[in-house]
Amino acid sequence: AVNGAASRSERRGLAGYRPTNQYAKGTLSLGTAMAISGAAASPNMGYHSSPALAFLLTIFNVRLGWWLANPRRNTWTKDGPTFGLFCLLAELLGATNEESRFVYLSDGGHFENLGLYELVRRRCRYIVACDASQDRDFQFEDLGNAIRKCRTDLGVEIEIDVDPLRKQGDAGYCRCHCAVGTIHYETAHPGAPAGVLVYLKPSLTGREPTDLLNYHALDSAFPHQSTTDQWFDESQFESYRHLGYHIGRTTFRPLLGDTATTAEDFRVGQLFAALHASASASIEPATAGVKDTGPSAGPAAGAPAPSQAA
Repeated sequence: AVNGAASRSERRGLAGYRPTNQYAKGTLSLGTAMAISGAAASPNMGYHSSPALAFLLTIFNVRLGWWLANPRRNTWTKDGPTFGLFCLLAELLGATNEESRFVYLSDGGHFENLGLYELVRRRCRYIVACDASQDRDFQFEDLGNAIRKCRTDLGVEIEIDVDPLRKQGDAGYCRCHCAVGTIHYETAHPGAPAGVLVYLKPSLTGREPTDLLNYHALDSAFPHQSTTDQWFDESQFESYRHLGYHIGRTTFRPLLGDTATTAEDFRVGQLFAALHASASASIEPATAGVKDTGPSAGPAAGAPAPSQAA
């Protein structure tokens, strides 16, 4: 939290975490957050922005972003600006920034589509990244972008082998649904413990339920159909939902008490067994809520240690 006496330089270094049920008067639902994250076109889109583009998009009301109170400032309990003219002018002139009383939110994919960058910046020890981008040729563009940004901006190297996710043979099936990598925090802070990245991607191994394999036979682009298709029919929606459920159960089967069937699954199971034990130590029973234990002590003096929760 930031008090009113904090200087601007001090505010820059604080994230301003706030209780979810109190932030913006408790009006920010999961559905609203998901809708904001789909703001693919807006006047202010990070480094994709330009003054001319911001002016034109604002004039023609192509404004899919959302104004919310800055959690660093004392306006964080408000659900929006009382008088929106100044915010509208900020959009028009491309003058939005992270220091104002209200911040402009749009699609995070304008910078980094997986959300991996911010988790690495916070030194999280265990990260699960679900890459649902359309990637029929398995080029891993979003993952590559995140790795480059983490190395360039944060000095953290991420090592991950995605070969298990590439299509194998003429059938075009993958070996499994996930890849496990190492986040080398020690490259930025010598002595800091490494983190673990579990990277999930829509994929088919040939061991899916019959209805999923049937839908793939009818449309070979599944599960990487074009994102321009915004009008899913019932079969299409159910196929993606069921595939996500199948991938989740297959990947985390060892945590559910089942026996792993592949080497990749077993590795993930071992990994998350350790994660589960570590995270459980810092979480109270559900009736008591989640306990905020703060950052754990790290071996590197003055360096932020990775947190113990995913």
